[in-house]
Amino acid sequence: MKAVIDYKELESFLAYLEDKTEDVYEREVHQAIERFLKEQVTRISGDIIK
Repeated sequence: MKAVIDYKELESFLAYLEDKTEDVYEREVHQAIERFLKEQVTRISGDIIK
């Protein structure tokens, strides 16, 4: 399923999740989020399609 999602809202949500992780996993979670945004998210005219 594909959906148009506001990029800033997605970033905010992922930052929220990252903030909720235990400190020991924070670096790994941050790297996973960056990798997800780079590999799985396509930007189209300022919007994204996942």
